[in-house]
Amino acid sequence: MARLAFHSIDGRILWVILGAFVIRLIAIPLTHQVQYTSDEREYISIGEKVAGGGEFIDSNGERSTRSPLFPLMLATVFHFVGSSLLLPHIINCVFGVLIVWLGVELSLQYGANKTAALATAVVLSLHPGLVVYSGLLQTESLYIVLLLLVLIVANRVLESPTLPNTMVLGIVGGLAALTRVVFLGFFPFLIAALGWMRWKDGQRNFAPLMAVALVFLVVLLPWTIRNYRVHGKVILVSSGGWRSLLTGNNPYASGTWRADKGYSQWFRQEVAEHGIADADSIGELQSDEISRKIAFEYMISNPAEVLKMAAKKAHIFFVYPITHSDSYLPLQALAVAFDFILLLGAAVGLVATVGLRAQLIPLYMALAYFSSVHCLLHAEARFRLPLVPLLCLFFGLGMSNLMDKSRRDKFLAGKKVCLALGGIVACIVLVYSYTGWLFLSGRV
Repeated sequence: MARLAFHSIDGRILWVILGAFVIRLIAIPLTHQVQYTSDEREYISIGEKVAGGGEFIDSNGERSTRSPLFPLMLATVFHFVGSSLLLPHIINCVFGVLIVWLGVELSLQYGANKTAALATAVVLSLHPGLVVYSGLLQTESLYIVLLLLVLIVANRVLESPTLPNTMVLGIVGGLAALTRVVFLGFFPFLIAALGWMRWKDGQRNFAPLMAVALVFLVVLLPWTIRNYRVHGKVILVSSGGWRSLLTGNNPYASGTWRADKGYSQWFRQEVAEHGIADADSIGELQSDEISRKIAFEYMISNPAEVLKMAAKKAHIFFVYPITHSDSYLPLQALAVAFDFILLLGAAVGLVATVGLRAQLIPLYMALAYFSSVHCLLHAEARFRLPLVPLLCLFFGLGMSNLMDKSRRDKFLAGKKVCLALGGIVACIVLVYSYTGWLFLSGRV
C-alpha cells in the first residue's frame, strides 16, 4: 500500500526554512504596534467564548457567517493553556513555515531541480505578504497550508489512488472549506479535473474520486448539522456568501468590502421594495437571501457596470500590496516591488512549463478559479495570498531556466516562446506603470 511520502529537503533549503521561522517571529510585534486587526479581534473573541463554554457567535450576533475551523482552533488552545496569545502566534508562525516547506514539496512534485526548489523557498520565505500574515491571527496561513496540502495529495491520488490517499484528500479538503468558504466551490472543480486527467490516462475507475467527495462531505457534516440546529436550514459552512456578492456589485461598490457613501440608504430602499420595511430587523439568513436577490437584479440590469467593476476588482486583486495596512508606505513599496519581480519570474516559469500543461491543470485551475471568484465578489489584496505559493513555484521554475546557460539558450531559441514571454512581460509592466500613475496622481 503506497503511503503519502515527501521528498527529502536539501540542506540549504532547511536553512532558508529556519530563517523563515525567525523572520515570522519578528513580524509578530511589528504587525501589532498599534492594535489587533478587526478580523483578529473577532476570531479571538469567538475563540474565548467557545473555550469558556459559550456559543459560536460574532460581534454582530451572527452565528454562521464566520468559517469555524480557525476560531475553533483558537478555542482549543485557550481551553488548555488559557487566553494568552503567545502560543497561537507561535502556531501561526509554524503555519507560515509549513507554507515554505509545502511550496517546495509541490515544486519538487512537478519536477523542479535543486535550483528551482531553492529559488521557490527563498521567495516564499521573504514574500512580504506571507511574512505579515504569519504574524496575524487570521485564517490566511492555516488556509494556505491546507490548500497546498490538497494540491500535493491530489497529485498523489493521481499516481496512487489508494484508500489512505483518497481519505487524506477528502479530509484536508474538508478542513480547507471549514477554514475559508471560498474553497467549497473549488473542490468540485478539482475533483472533476482529477477525473478528466485519469480518463485521459485510460483509467475509467472513478470510485477513488467518489470516495474523496464522500469523505469531504463527511468532514463538513458536523458543522452542517450544527448550522441546521441553529437556523433550521442546511448551510454547509457559511451564511454570508451572497452578501459578499452584493458588496462587490451595487451602484456604490468600491471593489473592496467597503462601499462608497450612499450604499446604506440605497440598500434600505432596495430592501423596502422587496417588502421589508425595516432593514435592521432582518436576521443573517434573511439578509443573505435578500442580498442575493438584489445583487442578481443589479447585475442583470447593469452588465456594463458589472464588467467595469470586475476589471477594477481584478486590479485590486492582482496588483495591490498585501500588507494589511495602507498607511505604512515603505512596506507597501517593498511589497509592490517584490510582487512585480515575482510576477516577471512567474511569467518565465509559466511559459517554460507549457510542455507540462496537462500535469499542471490543478495549479492552472486554482489560479483561474480563485482569481475569477474575487473578480465576481468583492476583492482585497490579501485574497491573492493563497495563490502566492503557486506563483513562487513558477518563479522557481523560471529562474532555474534562466540561471542555467544551456537551458536558457534552448528556452529563448524559440520564436513563439519569446513572443509569448514578451507579451506577458509587457502586460505586467503596463499594469504596474498604470498603477504607479494612479498612485502618484492620488487616485488610489
